[in-house]
Amino acid sequence: VIRMLGPLAFAALYAMRLEPPVENGVLVRIEENDQAIYSLGIGLTELKEWWVGIISNEQLDSVLEYSRLAPTEELAPLEEIQAGLAETRELEAEEDVSYETLTREELEQYVTGGMDAQAREAMRASDSLLTLLGVLEPDMDLEELRTDLYTEQVSGFYSTQEQAFYVLERENQSALDQMIVAHEYVHALQDQHFGLEELRDETLDADQLRAVDALVEGDATLTMLLYASEHIGIFDLLQAQSSAGGFESEALDASPTFLREVEMLPYQEGLQFVIALHESWGWSAVDEAFEDPPQSTEQILHPERYRQGDEPHKVSLPDLAEQLGAGWQEVESDVLGELFLQNAL
Repeated sequence: VIRMLGPLAFAALYAMRLEPPVENGVLVRIEENDQAIYSLGIGLTELKEWWVGIISNEQLDSVLEYSRLAPTEELAPLEEIQAGLAETRELEAEEDVSYETLTREELEQYVTGGMDAQAREAMRASDSLLTLLGVLEPDMDLEELRTDLYTEQVSGFYSTQEQAFYVLERENQSALDQMIVAHEYVHALQDQHFGLEELRDETLDADQLRAVDALVEGDATLTMLLYASEHIGIFDLLQAQSSAGGFESEALDASPTFLREVEMLPYQEGLQFVIALHESWGWSAVDEAFEDPPQSTEQILHPERYRQGDEPHKVSLPDLAEQLGAGWQEVESDVLGELFLQNAL
């Protein structure tokens, strides 16, 4: 990629001077043995911004679009992915894990069919709370928004009840599919060694649950990235992370900012938390975090406070319903925490 900056700089300097002038952008084809393997595209506006320094080299990578022109390599066998992940994560599987593919329609049915009456009631309470706080508009339906987001953005998931994972069926396999399989298989390893159901104990408050989710998803994301850097070609990786990688974003783009951020936080903030542990003390520190999980999203945002044992303070409220008088009752009481408040504000 660094070697490509030279040709791109040349293109940025001369593309606007050509006759006829370039209007849309620049497309670079990467060939191997006289066969086009990849293409790399960038819009003319982005190219200009990079040339004059508005976009940094790091930001340039996020706007480049990579596509594989040669036939896509077949997805590596699950056994091969499992062996690579066990080595990367330094966790051996205790038993075999099965996985199946789902169509987009089957995934949507799985999501909507998995909600019982209690879960729907909790969703309605959350809807009311978020509307009251002003982060959702009154006419928005939280359950519908989350279903649309989940079915569009989720390409795989692990089921603790079935101890199996599911991957979205695609017409053409890519590096992205291998990364999704890797990510979900890490959840299976976590479940076998640490027990994911037990980690998400029903006595935990909402902030503690978010902290646990951040640990779980951060671990799976870091392991996936380390595995990919060792087992997947650089241009296939770049395609997977670019807009040419196959991600749809219509529901994501249309959803409220707060909801987008909350959905991504376990992966983004959780990744930074796990990186901090891994860089300082290796995988043993991550394993210890599963044995002694973070107690608040404050500890996720500030890993040093987790290592120092900075526990959250318990906050108690008086019986407000009684003080408000007849006709009032407490519907729900929970802990928002730093991460939620940060995004709400």
